[in-house]
Amino acid sequence: MQTPDPVPARPRARTHLRLTSLALAAAALSAALMTTAVSRWWPQASPGVDIEGASFWLLLAAYVLLAVASAVLCVIDLVLHTLPNVILLPSGAALLALVLAAAIAAGDAGPLIRSLVCCLALATGYGLLWRCSPRSLGGGDVKLAALLGAALGPLGWGAALVGALAPFLLGGVHAAVLLLTQAARRRLGQCSGADTHRPTAFPFGPWMLVGAWTGIFAGTDIASAILTPT
Repeated sequence: MQTPDPVPARPRARTHLRLTSLALAAAALSAALMTTAVSRWWPQASPGVDIEGASFWLLLAAYVLLAVASAVLCVIDLVLHTLPNVILLPSGAALLALVLAAAIAAGDAGPLIRSLVCCLALATGYGLLWRCSPRSLGGGDVKLAALLGAALGPLGWGAALVGALAPFLLGGVHAAVLLLTQAARRRLGQCSGADTHRPTAFPFGPWMLVGAWTGIFAGTDIASAILTPT
């Protein structure tokens, strides 16, 4: 009885090397961009923020950490369709610790309370969606929702609301575009005789991240523009 030849590990090694390189490049770029953008944007966006106080720099560190984690998670989810606990859990713990330290330094428990409330609210909401439709979401999406809720809370309820709803709006538009594209390909395939019945799968994690960052940067302005009567 002959034993089958082992599957060559070189293609798999190349895939992991490519994934690691992309993740590291995305992490380095996101950290550099977030350090520059937030340090310039936050004092103007939040007039009450003291840029010389420890609370500002602790929260800035929290969002730089979130930027790095977001870049890595987005690349991994796009390539492997998974959100690993080895990144989600330490990132969430570190972010909550930084928010707690910022609240202590500022002597204001409001951002910490909002962070915990949004963390639990998003985790509960995504958990219910996961239970109702396990094929649409995974456990990693629920943990990512908790992480993003903890990050959105300190910026206010408006930012948290926009950051929570934006992923569904953006993901819905993307899904509609995919369906239209797939329908067009099927029509072309029927005319040419080619097989175009290939499943189109796209992870929801990247849209959760894009939506959360939309809430972080523009959520307060968007919410006030929608909710404020003209």
